[in-house]
Amino acid sequence: MPVNTDYETFEGMLSEDLIAEVAEFVSKLFSSPDGPKVDPKRYATRLRSNLIGCPWVFSGIARRDGRVVGLKLGCSHDPRSFDSYMGGVSPTARRQGVAEELARRQEVWCRAQGFQFITTETEYDNRAMMSLNLKRGFYVAGTVTARRAKLKVLMEKDLREPQETSEETPQTVDCVPSR
Repeated sequence: MPVNTDYETFEGMLSEDLIAEVAEFVSKLFSSPDGPKVDPKRYATRLRSNLIGCPWVFSGIARRDGRVVGLKLGCSHDPRSFDSYMGGVSPTARRQGVAEELARRQEVWCRAQGFQFITTETEYDNRAMMSLNLKRGFYVAGTVTARRAKLKVLMEKDLREPQETSEETPQTVDCVPSR
């Protein structure tokens, strides 16, 4: 039986409610039972500081039954290159096209904004993310040893190349900073 997934896209700084919801989702997604835990309040603070003052911000959220099951976040200070820096799908929604659709929406939005490149990085052992990015036309631009001495793979997609299909720009909701 097909599962209905609703997609929302947001432009600009997220509301405090959305920041809290995203932080809670990230906490559940990236905390491991036997390892480090992601504190939602600390992540919300980090997310706020990453997005504040950023002229271009894209957030894509996938929901099922009103609950977040996937997200794609990115921002840029550079009109040529967009940094897609956070994405994830809950285990119950994986391999069902959620990450693909969120990535597609982000790319369409980036093209509409006039960006020439999308950049991202992923841990070397995140095969699902690397596979998705390669299928979407990204190439490996390099590697870097990051936090906790874990190897990261830097990936980039040239948006100046022609699109394979015509895609509609997703309708976005403008967000305003909450005070």
